[in-house]
This record gives sequence, C-alpha cells and structure tokens, in this order.
Amino acid sequence: MSEENRSSKPSNTTNKEIADSDNHPDAPDSELGAKRNGLDRRSFLKAAGAATIATAGVASGAASSATSHGGITFDRVVNAVDDLGMDPTGSTPIDSAFEANIQTGTLIEFPPGTYLFDRHHYYDGVSRFGIRGTGSSHRDVQFTPTKDSALLLIAGFAGSGILIDNLSLQQRNDETTAAAIGLNSPDNSLIRDVEWLGVTPDDDNGLDFNLTYATTDISGVNVAERITHGVDAESVEVPYPGGAQTIRGGPGHVGELILRDAELRNANENATRYTSEGVLTVEGGVFANNQNTQLRFSAGNHPSKVSSARGVHIIVDDPETQVSACIQLDSSPAADYGAIFEDCVIESINAKGDGGGRGVIDFPTWGAHGSATFRNCVIRNERPGRTVSGARIESGRPVPEETAITFENCSFTGNGGGFYAHSDRSGSVIHKSCVDMPNADITGFKTQNVSSSSCRIPSDVLGGSSGGSTDDGSTDGSTGGSTDGSTTPTLHTFSIQTTEDAPLVQYSLTVDGDAARGMNAEKSDFLTNSDGTVQIDGYAANGSEDTYNYVGSIVAWSADVDAQYYDLFIDGEPVDPSSLNQ
Repeated sequence: MSEENRSSKPSNTTNKEIADSDNHPDAPDSELGAKRNGLDRRSFLKAAGAATIATAGVASGAASSATSHGGITFDRVVNAVDDLGMDPTGSTPIDSAFEANIQTGTLIEFPPGTYLFDRHHYYDGVSRFGIRGTGSSHRDVQFTPTKDSALLLIAGFAGSGILIDNLSLQQRNDETTAAAIGLNSPDNSLIRDVEWLGVTPDDDNGLDFNLTYATTDISGVNVAERITHGVDAESVEVPYPGGAQTIRGGPGHVGELILRDAELRNANENATRYTSEGVLTVEGGVFANNQNTQLRFSAGNHPSKVSSARGVHIIVDDPETQVSACIQLDSSPAADYGAIFEDCVIESINAKGDGGGRGVIDFPTWGAHGSATFRNCVIRNERPGRTVSGARIESGRPVPEETAITFENCSFTGNGGGFYAHSDRSGSVIHKSCVDMPNADITGFKTQNVSSSSCRIPSDVLGGSSGGSTDDGSTDGSTGGSTDGSTTPTLHTFSIQTTEDAPLVQYSLTVDGDAARGMNAEKSDFLTNSDGTVQIDGYAANGSEDTYNYVGSIVAWSADVDAQYYDLFIDGEPVDPSSLNQ
C-alpha cells in the first residue's frame, strides 16, 4: 500500500489547509471559493444542522443477521424496499426512510430500480454503515436527484468502515441536475463499482465535485475501486475553472487513498486532485480527455508514504477538450517531493487550445513541487508544447528538500516539444531511456545511456487499444505513435534572439494554429483570440533568446523597438520581420 520509505523526511511547517488559499487561478482556490477544498468539518456541521444523522431516532424496518462486505462487518442488514418501504420506481422520494436508517452497524441493500431523492443526506460519526445495490450490474440501481437540483446523496464526517457499493448516480441529461458523494473517514472505508451517469453540469449548477473522499487519520487507508465517470455522456462544456472535479481530496485528507481501476473521462475539470497532506495511490485505470489535467496530485507530506501511480493509461485525443497537462505535480505549495510513476502510458495527441505553456508532465512554478521519479513509462507527445516542463520554484515558496526529476527506462516518441528542467532542479536526469522526438530539445536534464531508435510506443504496451475517443465520443480502439502511420501536423520552431546591447524588447506574435512555449519563454502570455488565432506577448533583452513551438502559420508580428536589436528565426533559418504580417 504505497509503503515508500519516507522516515527521514522532515515534517513541513506549511499547513496544507493554509496552502490551499493560494490565489493563482490554476492553483488552489481562495478566489474560487472554499467549496473547492472538499468538505470542511466546520462548514459541514453548520450546513447539516439538525439534519445530521449521528443522533437519529430508532431505525425502522426489519433486519437480517450480521454479514460482511468489502471487509466491513454489519450487525443489521435491511432491504430498502421490502423492509423500509422505499419506492424503486423513482416516483416517490426515499429521503425520510433513508435518513432514519443511516445508523452505525447498518447495511441498506437496494434491489434493482430507480431511487429518487430531493435533499442532501448528512451524517456525522456513523461507522460500519453501508449502501449496496443487489443487481448484477452497478447500473441496475440508480439514485437520481430531483430534476434541476444539485444534491449530495450522502456526505459527512464518518467513523471507520463506510461502504458504498454497486450503484450509480443518475444526473439526467438536462445539464442542471447533479449528484455527488462526500466521505471523510479515518480508515477501512470502501467505495466500489460506482458510476456517474448523465451530464455533469458546470459549478454554477453543480457541486464542484462528483466525489470528495478523504482519509482523515494519518495511519488510515481508504479505497475507491472501479469508479466510472463520463462514459455514457460528456460533461457540460465550460471554460476552466468552471467545472466539477471528478475525485477530490481536500484539506482533511492526511492518510492514504487507493484509487484502483478507475475510468474517468470527459470531465469539465480535473479528473483527480489530491494536493493536501495525505497521499494518493493510483493503481491502474484510464484517464481520458478531462479538462485541465488527468492526474493532479502532490507526493504528500506523510511520514512513511508518497503518492504514486502505477499501470495507468492517460490519453488526450479530443480536439474539443481544453487540456493543459496530462500529469501535474502540485504541492500547493508545501514543498512535497518524491512522487513515483511506474509502468504508465501517457498519450498527448490532440486537444483544444495551446495548453497554457504547460508540459505533458508538468511541474508549475506556483505548485512548488519537488522531485518525482518515472520508471518504465511510455510517453507519446504530438502537441507542440513541452513533453516535460520542470519550472523553477516560485520565489517565496517553501523549497523542497529534493527537486530533481528522474526518468529511468522510459520511452518518448512523437512530434511534440522537448524537455525542460530549471536550474532549481539540479540533478534532473534521463537515463536508460529512448527518445525519438525530432522536434524536441533537452534542457536542464543530464542524459545517460539514451538511444533514439526502436523506442517503445503505446501500442507496444496496450496491444493496440488506446481507449481514447473519436468525434462521437466512442472509443476508437487505436493507439498510434510516431511510427504508426498516423498523420500529424508539422511542428515549427520560432525564436527571437536579441542583441547584446538591446533594450527591453516587448513583442507580440500571432499564430493561426496552435503554439506553446519553448526555451526561456516562461514570462510570455498566451491569449486565444475570437477568431481562433493564438497571440503570444513576451519580452526579451540583452542577448537573451525566446523560443516557441507552433503548428500552422505566423500571421502577425510586432515589436516596440527597431529590428536592429533582434533577429528572428523559423526552424533555424533567419526571417525578415516584415514578412510575418499577413
């Protein structure tokens, strides 16, 4: 269970709940509202009020003898329909009968059917409680909120041993109905075979998350197994960060959560986000075409464990989805370090927008995350942005004890951008690996025993099934790769080189296509214009050089000083600035 040895790691003084007030628009969330941080106990108790179930009256209905499911023993098992009188046709809300039976030691079993609820269901302190569908498929039992409402099926601060098993939450397809689950448990809780059906709304109509799940004891381990989202319907399209995160930790997460064999697709926010004290252990699963990031977490600040992802398949291939990174390491910013990635397949093929200058594997400057190690991973990048972007640690942030980025026995293919590690990340290395990327430069990484031929591609690992999406949202069964015969756009390099005596040169470049930062261009700003072109505004001086990767064509160029102070190059060849204005 992710027992990486961290006994020598000192305790961070930065509290993650305080760190989550960082006001960067792509970092944690002060200006986005505290609701994004998951369930806060004080806020929960205030919201729950008299509806909290810890002191509910005597439960109704008959009960069968004790039984165990998922390693949790229940003293009392009741049938939602036969014993409790709940309506399985979706006509009459189940709220009163449901709330009366949220009791320690109780398992409520739901026969196949549709169960309507029209208010939030809160609890506090309940342990060994569960809800379980008895159908042959998790889609046989569906819980659906009242139309045009955004409701928590169940949420609160529980004891150990909570089970949510073999059921679905039906959000309809009206773009204004949302259902969510919130679970804060110290240990031994299990959410298994649960799917979100229907369209997930934006956060104005929804709840900012589908599932918030925290392990509240530092020695505790909770599990989420076979969680599914976005298979039957895509989420409402909304600009980032206006959507709902699929699975979220929150500041109460201090132990370990194991996320096993998830299938998370087509979300309008991060598919996962665990940037608090605890660790996230991802075992297998598919993460496809979720807005912003597919996996976003920190190594955590656990005394004996670090966050990790093993056997994961990440794919971005939908031109209508705005994606900045496949993997984003974000300690938010508490100087966490040591995350582990093994046997992962990562494919960045196509997406909407320029990615905001992020890398396929991204260490943003404001995230202040330290070291990470990637072993035996296969990465394909066809987008113009960097394959790896290891930015500096932003000034004023806590500095991690270890900062190096390590790739060992990894394979990189495609026509995308290169590798960058800031000097803050001394010791970064690519070794015993294969890099077949004709447009990629390598800056800030040492290379040791790196070849460029016979590199593994995703289909070598996946057996020809990528699990990505076609235009109609269905799986296409193909993987591609730099040698698979697929058609990819030509990637170009643009650079501005200023003279040694140049004053500050402020410039603007417009591309009819897609673009991303290359070397030394972190200070530039990207803007997508109403006509779809990408505008880049930057500045350089005193012999410095800025580089960008792009596909398409340059349609406009301007600078606030005479051209005698700079030279422009496209694909290494000098170009007259006046020829760039179309």
